[in-house]
Amino acid sequence: MGGTKNVSVAQVKTLHPDLIIANKEENEAEAIRTLAEEFPVWVSDIKTLQDALDMIQYLGELCGKSENAAALLQQISRVFRNIPHASRACEPLILYGTTP
Repeated sequence: MGGTKNVSVAQVKTLHPDLIIANKEENEAEAIRTLAEEFPVWVSDIKTLQDALDMIQYLGELCGKSENAAALLQQISRVFRNIPHASRACEPLILYGTTP
């Protein structure tokens, strides 16, 4: 169907999709506008982890898969709780021969 920057509108139309999920930063606005004339389109604008989590929950509800979305959200939350605290992970990098 092309790529994120060069979606083949004609090929997508042949699929008669129930829902098209696009991304504001990745997909060409004109192609998405053209597809939106015939099909339901949901456009994400993900900038933060919370945006991504909200998207998963919303799309789960939209697609009648709330339970699946909730399970995925729990799994993601569990993984992120196990990531080392940001203050330790973001300590300054000191290169040899330099002074802080």
